[in-house]
Order: sequence, then structure tokens, then C-alpha cells
Amino acid sequence: MVHAESPVNKLAVLNEISTALMSELELPHLLELILDRVRTAFDVDRCAILHLDANAGRLKMLRAVGYDEVVAHGFEIAVGEGISGWVASTGMPAFVADVRQDPRYVPGVTGAVSEVAVPLKRHGDVVGILDIESTRPLRMQDFDMELLSALAAKCAAALYTASLLQDLTASKYQLEQRVRELQVLNHVGKLLGQVLPLDDVLREILRLAREKLHFRSCAVLLPEADDASVLRIRAAVGYPEATVDRVRIHRGEGITGKVFESGIPRLVDDVTKAAGYIPGIIGGRCEMACPLLSRGRVLGVLDAEGEEPGCFDEGMFVLFSTFASQAAIAIKNAQMLERQQSIYYQTISSLAAALEARDSYTRGHSERVTGLAVRIGERLGLRTGEMATIRQAGLLHDLGKIGIPDGVLNKPAALSHEERGELQHHPAFGTNILGQLAFMRQASRAILHHHERFDGNGYPSGLVGAEIPLVARAFAVADAWDAMTSDRPYRDAMKDDSAVMEIVDNSGHQFDPDVVRAFLHVIGREDLVPE
Repeated sequence: MVHAESPVNKLAVLNEISTALMSELELPHLLELILDRVRTAFDVDRCAILHLDANAGRLKMLRAVGYDEVVAHGFEIAVGEGISGWVASTGMPAFVADVRQDPRYVPGVTGAVSEVAVPLKRHGDVVGILDIESTRPLRMQDFDMELLSALAAKCAAALYTASLLQDLTASKYQLEQRVRELQVLNHVGKLLGQVLPLDDVLREILRLAREKLHFRSCAVLLPEADDASVLRIRAAVGYPEATVDRVRIHRGEGITGKVFESGIPRLVDDVTKAAGYIPGIIGGRCEMACPLLSRGRVLGVLDAEGEEPGCFDEGMFVLFSTFASQAAIAIKNAQMLERQQSIYYQTISSLAAALEARDSYTRGHSERVTGLAVRIGERLGLRTGEMATIRQAGLLHDLGKIGIPDGVLNKPAALSHEERGELQHHPAFGTNILGQLAFMRQASRAILHHHERFDGNGYPSGLVGAEIPLVARAFAVADAWDAMTSDRPYRDAMKDDSAVMEIVDNSGHQFDPDVVRAFLHVIGREDLVPE
């Protein structure tokens, strides 16, 4: 960079600055470039660009170098006030050789002597000020003012272009935010249109938070079943497992507890400065917490954390709040479904208990079959969902017998061919009774097929091998074992050894060999397990 000491050099400076301005469109970089070139060209160490807020009638500091922090980041002045304000009101440049003698001067630099201010104009209107202050006397020739005015015109045009680009970028960002918001609301709308169990709803909420809102760490906190004043993490993504298991938050405690208590969402830019912050993720610094509201009642809290201070802006906070309000509806619907299903399940369980009470020979049969089937399932390494199915189906596997006449159920002799055919309808009767419960769908299938045979000669569908649900295959062994080792109206209970051999002999025919092996381990007869 050449110094503006001669007319030729000054023209070179103007040309160099003009070339540099044409190559830079990022507003922050452009402001830095302008001030750097001005400082070097005119050998000054303090200069600034002020933006004119026409609506407020004030000049506001846009960028400055050489000033203290208070002036550089917070300085503003009314149009008409001070030398720069006078330039803004008249549209004329000003050079004051000694500001101490000028009543218009408003101090910006301690010990300032000279000040130069030129207007930045767009279509004849002042849009800002280029201002120079110096603690040593400046001598400005007419050509210097012409150079500064020409430079100011170039700067005004470049700033206008950069501002347009910045506005377009901001508009693009806002549009993308709006599109993302609509996408999220569309997905939540689809979620609301489904009748899903609570756990499925919570998983879907977290999936949307991760994939559509791009949260790395998000959690749904709901009240404890036995204490509605205490929140626990019911579902989470990005949180340590130990935190999910350990954290309990009382009403009014920490950021989340305060939101739970007040029903008012909160955005905390830096949690290290928030009283009572309860750590969630490792290294958490920024947190959003929104109440899950349903008809004015707080169901729980949706919480998100970030690892950088201020990583969630106001736009994201608004979107997160909207997301939480929609998620609350889905959660409320799922909770209502759970309550309905629980009432229905309890009713059906009471019917099953009443059914067993009709027959003193089978009282306790369902509990014993369930207990043995659970142990077989554990030995087989069944998944959590399959184990839940065993427990659900176990107590109800003979529910359909409620439709079988007592004369058939309690007959003290072998059943006739017609009576046996009638009894074989009980799995289908039980499935029909459970058909209204979506959460019992897998249990209903196990109940329907627990009298199938591995070789395909069972009922009601004649399924073969792996076509039979694994839970049903486990029930087939457990049910047969309890039936053989219990008294019946028409026979006494078999000895355990005889019953075991009956099951072993029917392995691969009536029973799944893998289930039989698991059964033998469970009852401590590993000696009968084939090599």
C-alpha cells in the first residue's frame, strides 16, 4: 500500500482500494478492509464507519479501529449532534483541524486534535459516515477531501452491495428455517394422526429432533408414576446412560424444574451462569427447555442441550417451542391410549381369573405357565419385546375358553371328537377378544398359535416350524408341561419324569427342539439334552 503523500500516489490509493472493494462481498470483511486501507493511506490510527438509522435519526457505530471497546461497540449519536452528526444532517464533508476549538465536537478519542468526516451516500441520500480522528494535527488539502469523498462513494456502493448480499443470505436462512419448521410440523402432524403406544411416540419425537432439528442431545422428561412432582428422563438421545438412569428433577429445581413449575419455556445461552443448573450432557453449555402443555396442564418437559454457549438462537428457540407444543399433543394421546388399554387389559385379566375360578383343576395354571415360559424365553435369549409378549400372553393364553361350555371344560372323561373340535376354537375366541388392543397384537398372535405343532399337525392354522411365532412355541412346551403335571377331572397328574420324557419324545414333532433344550436346562435336566 502506498501512502497518500502526492496526487499521483493518492490516485493509486483510490485505485487500489476500488480494486479491493470489488473483490470482497462479505460485509464484516469489507468493513475491515475499508478501515485498514484508510488508516494506511492517510497514516492515521483511528477511523470508523457509522451507519445512519434513518427511522431513529441516529448514527450507530458499524465498525471501528483504534477506539476503546465502549466506543467501538456501543457508540451512537443523534443526527445533527457532533461533527459526524452535522455531516449526516448536511450531507457535506467536514475537516476540523482542531476539535478543541469546535463546539460541535463530541469526544470519541481521549486527547483528540483533528477529525475528518465524509458522508457515505446512496442515490444522493446519506446512509452513513466515514470518520477519522487523530491525536496529532492533520493537514488536509482540498485534494485530500476530494479523495476521501471519492473513496466514500466507492465505499457506499460496496457497502450497499454487501448489505444486499447479507440481506439475501439472511432471507435465505430464514426461508430455510421456515421450510424446516414446516417439515417438522408436517412430520409431527403425521405422528398426531396415528394411534401409537407412548414409547413409540417418544422414539419418534427424538428421531425428529435429531434428524429434522439436528439436535445432538435431546430428552423427554415426564413425571414419576408414584410422585408427580418429580421428573425423570423417559427417553433421550445424546445423553450418557448413567445420566438417564440417575437424574431426577424436582419441581422448581434447575432450568428444567423451573419450566416444569412455571409452564414457561426458557433459553439459557450459558448454563454455567445459571443458578442450579443440573448437568445433562458432558460439557453442556447451552440449554433450551420447553413445557409439554396439554389444555393448560404441564405433562413434562422437552429439553435440548448444546456444547457451545449461545449455540441455540431465537429462531431455533421458537421452532423448538412449536415442536414441543405439537409433541405434547402426541404424548397426551398416547397416555390416553395407555390408560384405555390398561383398563381394558385389567378387565380381560379379571375375566381370565374368573374363568380359572370356574375350574378348580386349572386354578393357577396361567401363572405357572407364564412363569415357566418366561424362564424358557430367558434361556433362549429372547429380546425385551418378546419377553413382554410372554408376560402379556401368559395370563390370557386360555382366555378363549370363556366361550367353551362348562360341560366340555369340566368333563370327567375323555372328550368326544365333536367336543375336542369345539375346544380347539378357544385360541381364536381369545384372539377375537384381544383384537381391540393394538398393544396386544403380538401377544394375540402367540395366543392364537400356542396349540400349533412343530410338524404342522396342530391347530388352528396348521403352521410348520418357524412359521409358528417363537413365543407360541415356548408356550406350547410350558403349557403341555403344566397340563401333564396337574390333576384333571378325567386323570391324575403325571409324574415329572414321565412328563419330561413325553416332551423329549415329541421334540421335533409337537415341540420345537430348541425350545425343548431350553426347557430341559430350566428344569435342571441337562442330562437329557441331546449332544
